[in-house]
Amino acid sequence: MTRKFIKKKQKARDDGNLEQWAHYCRELGELYRNSGKYQDALFQYKEEERVNGSLGNPVAVAISNRMIGEIYCDLGEYEEALKYQKKHLDIAKMENVDIEVQRALANIGRTYFCKAESLTSRQPEYNSSLACAKNAYLKSLKVCENLKGIGLLVQMEMKTRLLMNLGLVLECQDDMSKAVDYIEQAIQIAKKHELWEDLCRCYSAIGMLYQRSGNHTRALRSLNLALEVAERLDSRVKTSCEILLSKAEVLFLIADFGGARQALLKAYKLKTPNVRDRATIEKNLRIEKAGEEGQKLCPIYVSLSQTYKDDGQYDLALEYAKKELKLWLDVPQELSILENFVAPFSLIFSSNQYLIPI
Repeated sequence: MTRKFIKKKQKARDDGNLEQWAHYCRELGELYRNSGKYQDALFQYKEEERVNGSLGNPVAVAISNRMIGEIYCDLGEYEEALKYQKKHLDIAKMENVDIEVQRALANIGRTYFCKAESLTSRQPEYNSSLACAKNAYLKSLKVCENLKGIGLLVQMEMKTRLLMNLGLVLECQDDMSKAVDYIEQAIQIAKKHELWEDLCRCYSAIGMLYQRSGNHTRALRSLNLALEVAERLDSRVKTSCEILLSKAEVLFLIADFGGARQALLKAYKLKTPNVRDRATIEKNLRIEKAGEEGQKLCPIYVSLSQTYKDDGQYDLALEYAKKELKLWLDVPQELSILENFVAPFSLIFSSNQYLIPI
């Protein structure tokens, strides 16, 4: 498919067909993004923006900026993402396109939320980023509820996603009751209107919310519901792999290593097209059969710590690195290896103690 689109884009460019040129930039950008090739996707969306500029189509330029912002957010470059997303918002307001105003505000909310998740709760920008995320989502929800002429399903899809995202923000603000309430509202809307993709996301989101709050039974129940819904999706393979990774994480935490391995094997056999997820699955499957105590737990801790580090969840990465350290304190050669791994987290080792400078 990628080669086909590359050829069609080349032909459109050679023929001077700007509309088709922009179209295939968008198609390629989407393909690359879905497979985790974010730099390639970024190149395509920036090219699309330039072509849309040549067409004199401000709304199309706004949408291109939206896509560029989303990729920068995927890459963790949040300030750069916000620059493009605010440009998207400004153009949408100038052109009086309410649906793009709603989308721009939603994306700005997502970027602030992702930025908050990349920080520790002790960092000054953490709370302000969450507040900005909540504010943007609430503004987007207000615009969404007043949209006209877009169709009920589209409107309900937008509302479902905003409610789910607000729930995630409120969880981080330690308002668990409201967080669950928002996501449950989203689940009910998604069920009623058969929004399967969004229902799957909501089940996954509330599952991991329960996991983080220590309710592993509800977490697994929600993730299993997400897996059932994922069977209905065109993106069944990619989505199922993501859910199975989350399920394996919960099973690790309750020491059900056999169940965790089974979930990872299922994910592996599905052969996800996402490069990052595939690497995580293969890495976790290197874990040999582990017992419940002693140094047999080390492969589990290594895997979880590296996975959280890759995802930018440094608090959790550090937590599992510490657990591994405790097991290896009496094995000098292993301790030296671990020190090198933990160094990026700015740990300072002293005898059998460690400090975490902030």
